Amino acid sequence: MEDGISVAKQKGKRDSVAKIGKERTITDAIRFANPAGDFIYLVAAEKVSLSQLATAHLKEHYSGQTLSVVVISDGARTITNRCGQIFGQDYQPILDWYHLEKKMKELMSMIAQNKEQKISYLQEMLPLLWQGNAAEVVEILLRLQARHVSKQQELVAYLRRNQPAIINYEKRKAAGKPIGSGAMEKAVDLLVARRQKQKVMSWSTVGSNVLAVVKAQLLNNSTDSLQ
Repeated sequence: MEDGISVAKQKGKRDSVAKIGKERTITDAIRFANPAGDFIYLVAAEKVSLSQLATAHLKEHYSGQTLSVVVISDGARTITNRCGQIFGQDYQPILDWYHLEKKMKELMSMIAQNKEQKISYLQEMLPLLWQGNAAEVVEILLRLQARHVSKQQELVAYLRRNQPAIINYEKRKAAGKPIGSGAMEKAVDLLVARRQKQKVMSWSTVGSNVLAVVKAQLLNNSTDSLQ
């Protein structure tokens, strides 16, 4: 599983001017399943990419093995690109159900003519997505008389782009497998948010990243490497 989380970025120069459009610094992290059944958290340090770190971890723990790899994420392009660097095309992406459902509800609020139409269309489309039928949902959307055509086009593009990652959630859940990245949301909370997202706090990119690296080492019980 993979996700990124942002915190307030320090200004280059402090002043009394109100902060408008406050800058953010983002830390990305990976939660890998280990052969023993537990998990390890990876956060890349300065001058080491997360792709390089993840590849090194795979070589160390799974060298010579044929893996069936599943990546659960919110579908961000950054994550998709990184997975391509690590695995090539040899992995199954899964779009987190929570983010998919949230995206549908948010954009349908601007696509549908009114609240009643939004509810009606969601009742038709969400069960189809739950069973992995993204193409059918796209056909429904294209027939819609949209209130905001740009949002209709945005949702269609989103579903088409993520279609390989929209799986049969119903079947996967019945098999007892995760369909969401809730565990990863919890991970970035532990790695970054609890310490760094307090009132009036702001961080340099390096400072935020290094602190997350230290926290990852603590969570992995691998503090010897901090020396």
